Parts: sequence; structure tokens; C-alpha cells
Amino acid sequence: QSGDLSAAAPLYKAALDGHAPLRQSWQGLNNYGLSIQSEDPEAAAASFREVLALPGQHENADAYFNLGNALSDTAAHAEAVEAYGAAAKLAPDDGEFAAAHGGALLQAGAAAEAVAALRGVCGALRSAPPGGADWGARAHHSLGDALALERAWPEASAAYRDALAARPAHAPGWASLGNTLEEQGQYDEAEASWRKALEMAPDDDGTLLNLGGMLRRSERMGEARDAFERAVGASPENAEAYMALGKCYQAPKGGLAAADRGETLRHYVRYVASTYG
Repeated sequence: QSGDLSAAAPLYKAALDGHAPLRQSWQGLNNYGLSIQSEDPEAAAASFREVLALPGQHENADAYFNLGNALSDTAAHAEAVEAYGAAAKLAPDDGEFAAAHGGALLQAGAAAEAVAALRGVCGALRSAPPGGADWGARAHHSLGDALALERAWPEASAAYRDALAARPAHAPGWASLGNTLEEQGQYDEAEASWRKALEMAPDDDGTLLNLGGMLRRSERMGEARDAFERAVGASPENAEAYMALGKCYQAPKGGLAAADRGETLRHYVRYVASTYG
């Protein structure tokens, strides 16, 4: 079997529909659910529930985990918390199940509970050999997100750094690290982190807006303007990007625009003309 079961979905469906006894096979129902999850996560969740309803399968931790994944894909975060929690309870030594439970708590808006759940997982990961599965990096990142919601900026930065040590080519990780560094007044480090993120995702309008905002507040108007113009180009429907760009044409006290309003106005007119015709 390959990692992608979607091509087998019609075969699983035909087998289950054409041979009723197969619906008593947890393997068949499980594989069918996995095969359709990317296209129809609600139907996949129903298939995983069928697995758990079979005799002797109510303690199948993998089925609860698969159900949690499908529910997460449908944004049923509260139900996903329950499913992942059941998987973690049945297999307490499985870090991936515990990490998924913490991530679901975060998605459900329970940041404090997510921090508590993820701290244990991430603490164990720090003492594990380097490398490891991708879910470990996701666990560190989720912990960073939860700590950021709690405004625990230094701890959030540390969690994002742990995530990036395991997954260095992850643009959202660098962007999130930059956000926490700015909150701590570490502006040079924040800028470096955002620029690292933009090397990997040059059209991420959120990162461009964060970088541009800090540059504008530092009265580095030319660089801020470039960042906001890139944000407008990357996301033409983003009103915030246009508003941020407009602020670069105002004259801050002591700023460069105050020294030469004429050139600023000419640049603005040229930009509007090239953008709107």
C-alpha cells in the first residue's frame, strides 16, 4: 500500500456495499475511512464511528485517533477533543495521540488546557533523540500558539524555536517566532525571523503586514512601503494591506515623508496609477 489510499476508495466502497459481512471488519471500515477522508471527512468520521461500534472495538485507540483527525478536518473541534482524549487515555505512552489532543484543545479555544496538555508531551520530546516524527514539531508549534494566546511571550518563543529545530523549513514557524519576538521588544530578531519566513513563503500577506508595520513604526518608510506593496500584490482583496500602505504616505513626526512631501505624493500617484490604471 502507498501512503495515499484515495485511489482505492471506490474499491472499498464497492466491497462494503456488495458484501455486508465486510461491515463487521474494522480493517475494511478503517481503510475506507482513510481513503475518503481528504475528499469527504464527514463520511470518513462516520466510517470510523462504525469501527468503534463493532464488538470489541470500543477500546481501539487508533480508531479514536482517526476519528479525531476526520473531525478536525470538519472543524468539529469539541468532538475532536473527545476523540483524541479517548485515544490518549487508551494509549498513554503514545506521544502523537497526546499531542493531537493538545492541538485540538487549542483549536477549540481552550488555550490554558492546551498548554497543560502539550507541556508534558514537549518536555518528553526535548529529552528524545534529535530528529523524530513531524508530529513532534507540530506539538512544539501548537504549544507556542497556546502560550502566545496566554501572552507568555518568552515561553512561546522557546516553543517555536524547538519546533524550528525539528522543522527548520517551516515558514509559519519563523513568522510566529517573529511575532513573539516583537512582543518582547526584540525588533532586530523579529525582523530577521520574518524575513526568514518570507524567503520560504514570499507571498504571505500576514508576515508582510507584520514586517511592514514594524518598519513603519521605526520610520523606515521606504522599506515599509515595499513590504505593504508586496502584501497588496499578494492579496489584492486584503483591505488591511491597502490601509497599511496608505499610512506610509502620511507624514510622521520627524519622518522622511515630512522632509519631502512632494516626492512622497509623486510616488503615491505613480503607485495608484500603476495599480488601478
